[in-house]
Amino acid sequence: MGRRPPIVKEAMIGGVLSKASEQVNQAAAAGGFDRAEAHLSRMPFTFDDKGFADAARAFGELVDRCKQIEEESRGRLESKQHEGEVPALVVLMLFEAATEAGSGSNAAGRRKGSRRRPKVAAE
Repeated sequence: MGRRPPIVKEAMIGGVLSKASEQVNQAAAAGGFDRAEAHLSRMPFTFDDKGFADAARAFGELVDRCKQIEEESRGRLESKQHEGEVPALVVLMLFEAATEAGSGSNAAGRRKGSRRRPKVAAE
């Protein structure tokens, strides 16, 4: 996200979360989770700074792999005039949980670990 004022960052994150929530709820109501391959997980973890960075890197690798799969799918779909096209949405989140973020905080209430800015991607 680069160096943006906190209010701009909060607005961007809020907008992405709001849109994702809306899309997930609409999909759930329309049977979007009916496929056997659909996936929904909520998994609390406990990481140290290195573990959090490793998990973030794994998320990036998954995003890259999903982009590759989409590219391959588009090639197959084009040769079939898009027959069998399946619109899909992937929502990934990795963040410090509000209920646990204070456990490793310093006096200013900030984590002692990495100070890098979060990545926000919305397409």
